[in-house]
Amino acid sequence: MRRLHSVPDALVAAVKELDEIKSLFADLVLVCTNVLEQFKCRDFSCCLEVSMQSEDMGRIHLHAFIERHCKEDKCWYTWDAMDRMLVVREVNVSHGNICLARSRGRNRERALTEGHYYCQALKIGHVCHHSTKPIFEKIFPDSRMVTTLWMHRKMNSENAKAEVLLTRDKVPAVLFILASTMSLEYAATMEKDAILAEMNWKRRPFKVPSADELIWLRQFALTASKPYLHQARAKEFVSAHDIGPAALLRRFKFLIYDGPSRLGKTELAISWFGALHTLVVNAQDTTSPNLRPMMTGKFEAIVFDEGKWDLCGCNKLIFQAGSRRVELSQSQCNDRCYQVLLFRVPMIICSNNFWKGCCDKELKEWIQQNSFYVKITDCVFT
Repeated sequence: MRRLHSVPDALVAAVKELDEIKSLFADLVLVCTNVLEQFKCRDFSCCLEVSMQSEDMGRIHLHAFIERHCKEDKCWYTWDAMDRMLVVREVNVSHGNICLARSRGRNRERALTEGHYYCQALKIGHVCHHSTKPIFEKIFPDSRMVTTLWMHRKMNSENAKAEVLLTRDKVPAVLFILASTMSLEYAATMEKDAILAEMNWKRRPFKVPSADELIWLRQFALTASKPYLHQARAKEFVSAHDIGPAALLRRFKFLIYDGPSRLGKTELAISWFGALHTLVVNAQDTTSPNLRPMMTGKFEAIVFDEGKWDLCGCNKLIFQAGSRRVELSQSQCNDRCYQVLLFRVPMIICSNNFWKGCCDKELKEWIQQNSFYVKITDCVFT
């Protein structure tokens, strides 16, 4: 059996570093305790943190908050003497702030609570803390103190939710805000990553389009000629001569890619108008696709992935891409009903077996008259 020397060595180094951190924090607690006794202070809180903004990785920060009796707040010379005594391992205080709470009562208590809480909160980089006024035992911070740290990026969302719950102050409302913000941040981050990946992805070239694909594409010459679609594949196969005839159309045909899986049908469909401007709808086993994202104005084309003939039969007005609004998600009460205008919106259906189970001859004839059917039997890439 081989013995791995690197793991025990790393473990020993980590234990030594942890012991050193504990020893350093113990020195800080001792200094604060001595100050508390010598100057007859009321309470103190201190913490040890790893700096998240320092250029030196692993830099340690020590924070201390010392509370004096309100009658002695205006004794400046005493504060100066305390500041000179706060020396940890021959290192003086680098940032010492004297907070003179001139008013008594509620405002003073809130300021003191916030000072103690800052040293005990589970901020990013927090390692350990010690206090003579532990939170949620002797002092009770409110939810605004938590959200302030969260808004300043000093506390992550999960710890903020846990801390807000312990405050018992406006918990449902604040948790709803935190959860909603986390959801939106996640969506924005994922969208940003997807856009970056899409821009950096090296695509393989597609095969030359068929005649039916080119006829379908020229219907949407006006859409393809938009300036922000200059990198889309449609731009290569549409000329200025196609814009005039396309402008006269009031209804349009859709395109069907039908063939086995893993041949690149969806990637080919998305490439016509670009991934950033194409809405991909999961149409598997559904006849009521969700087209609400089209109302954001971000998309110029729609790809119905895993769609079949019944999708077209239940949504004829959608696939004609006409100039009239289409109502979707209708019900008896229409409480979830919405309208979309899909005029000149290119639509593509990608399917593994488009005609499977189709026994309606009239519907099949309608689909054949209003679409371009392209059978995919081989990989679409060159």
